[in-house]
Amino acid sequence: MPNWAETTVDVVLPKENKQKFLDLFLDFDHPKKNESKERYLARTFMTTKPTALDDGNGNTRIIIDCDCAWSIWSCWVDDKDGYPNGQKCLTMEAYCRELGVKNLSAESMELGMWFVEELYYTPESGLIYNTNDMTKERFIERFGEEVWNDMHADEDGSANGGGSEM
Repeated sequence: MPNWAETTVDVVLPKENKQKFLDLFLDFDHPKKNESKERYLARTFMTTKPTALDDGNGNTRIIIDCDCAWSIWSCWVDDKDGYPNGQKCLTMEAYCRELGVKNLSAESMELGMWFVEELYYTPESGLIYNTNDMTKERFIERFGEEVWNDMHADEDGSANGGGSEM
């Protein structure tokens, strides 16, 4: 069973390609639906209903929460040792070019190995990827100080003030 990289994607693309982009995500609850997919993002499962806003100029902005098995690197970027296979499953950059994406940003947090990933795409820059260790501050920003304190409570139930800073 993989660790999950909890990911948020924010993408702007032509309105006519909205459904094509959404169809790239796999359905965790209904795996049979995935078997018939012509194209998909490797091991990437949508976790919430996406939010879509049309800008009135022919573009749509979509915000999607999803889980990637292990990392967005192995699911979307690495076509040598990762999961994209160049056939039904391409890299995120290839899909962005194909679907006319104006810009895309994604952030993931992997809580098993405690790292974060950031991915950006524009037609001008191509795909840019960064990864770093998770910090206490970033964790608290995403999940709240109460969750941090609960995770680092001493056996007697009192918060220990932070534990290790990863």
